[in-house]
Amino acid sequence: MSQPKVNPLTKMTLLVGGTLVSMGDAVVMPLQPAIAKNFAEVPNVKLLVNYVLVFNALFIAIGATIVGLLIERFSKKKLLIAAFALYGVAGTSGLYLNNIYLLILSRAFIGLSIAGIMTILFTFVADYFEGEARSRFMGFINGFSLWASVAFLYVVAPLAAKSWHHPFAMYGVAFLLIPLAIISLQDKKPISNPAPNEPTVASTTKPNDAPLPTSYPKALVILVYAISFVAVTLVSLTFIKLPDIIVARFSTDIYYIVTGFAVFLASGAASSMFLYTPIKQRLHYQLIYALVFIVIGSGFIIINQANTYPVFLIGVGLAGLGYGLNGTNTSLWIMSLVPLPLVGRFMGIFTSLLFFAIFVSPNITSVALKFMDVSTAFLVYGIIMLVLAIGLLLHGVVLSKKAKAAA
Repeated sequence: MSQPKVNPLTKMTLLVGGTLVSMGDAVVMPLQPAIAKNFAEVPNVKLLVNYVLVFNALFIAIGATIVGLLIERFSKKKLLIAAFALYGVAGTSGLYLNNIYLLILSRAFIGLSIAGIMTILFTFVADYFEGEARSRFMGFINGFSLWASVAFLYVVAPLAAKSWHHPFAMYGVAFLLIPLAIISLQDKKPISNPAPNEPTVASTTKPNDAPLPTSYPKALVILVYAISFVAVTLVSLTFIKLPDIIVARFSTDIYYIVTGFAVFLASGAASSMFLYTPIKQRLHYQLIYALVFIVIGSGFIIINQANTYPVFLIGVGLAGLGYGLNGTNTSLWIMSLVPLPLVGRFMGIFTSLLFFAIFVSPNITSVALKFMDVSTAFLVYGIIMLVLAIGLLLHGVVLSKKAKAAA
């Protein structure tokens, strides 16, 4: 099927819109010490500051599935514009809020807006791009978002030194995307000419009297969700405990911590933007998942063993490579399995699972840390990743043999 030409302004809107997802956490991560200091007199302030960071993930998980259903009935474009507006209003409220409970409440609205932005952007990618072009752009949008996170970290750190309120102004970029979305995005899928042997793919905008396609491999879709959920739950140990290892082993300097996160995110961006497409040309989705677990598991084991900061960053970088491949691989595999009119619904479920995994990961880790220290947790998680990789490889071999026998 020939890939219709996509307006550069449309591409820019999708790319910059994707950065709002990463900005949601990148702005807040370096602010936690300053927020804790500002609200030091509030009971249980440490717990409340943790909620400032992760509360949005819970509401992304709640909202994404709902958004996935809404975009089957209402205009994706109008819903995305509403999500941009909510993001800007809720995010910039941190400029003037001086109550930690209201700040946490604002994070809930940030989460709902990100649920809308992430789910709808994925669906627009499915609308505008096909085949290899879709794989390439999905990797690019995920990678661009992660590169943006690196930039956000280094912008937020000096701003936070002046006032923890100042970085919240960055959320205002969402308002600039509203006119871009109005101008560049269309609800209907662009028409393309199918190749002689390919079926025509219908628009995601279905007529009111047209039946909604429901046929898809349910067991395989559930397996894809389960694999990705486990991967994100385990790799989230990096977000939660990376600062603890850096402070304990190397330095209390905030730029050591920022650089650790930056290497993780930059590696994820590189793998998503530059490595995923050539890897996908050679490996099936399931084998890419095995690669994801091998790379993250190896990185975690290096983190456990590292006695110098450069070696430590190598382990962090490997974990980031796997993190970047995981999101892109899941998105594209789901898109390839379900009917196009249902992509929004299933990407909403994926977004919910992704952020629910991020939300529950601290609770799982807190239980694990009752039996081991942080360094050992990285080792154990790494070994679990490698065992899962072996299981995926063996399952892939079995499927391959079955396919050859049936041929």
